[in-house]
Amino acid sequence: MIKRKIVATGITFVIAVTLITIILPPSALLGEERDVLGDLYISTLYVLIGLTFYGFPITILIEFLTRKFKEARFFFALTLHLFFGLLPIFLLYFLTVYSFLIALGLFIIDEICRIIFANDRSKNYIDKIN
Repeated sequence: MIKRKIVATGITFVIAVTLITIILPPSALLGEERDVLGDLYISTLYVLIGLTFYGFPITILIEFLTRKFKEARFFFALTLHLFFGLLPIFLLYFLTVYSFLIALGLFIIDEICRIIFANDRSKNYIDKIN
């Protein structure tokens, strides 16, 4: 599980930084002239800090909280990811949109990784039997 979460967080980091730098860079929010390297640096710094110290631990907590739910796990995990994506509104104000979208992206990428890792595990198990 931890390996899957690390992979999902890493992929989310790369995608989030790329999209933030291209679509709505920090310099555009501040009304300054566009500086791609500066935008990339700032986006990388904030997304890395947010995912490392908030997103990654929260997604592990959500995994433990929703582990017992069988069919409803997907719904509860999605709801908790979106809730924790909106929770920093008291600190980030209008930047909560980024937090919300990154939380949604982390959830989607983690679910895709869950499917891929489950398929790999079943293939390895079948190979061991043969």
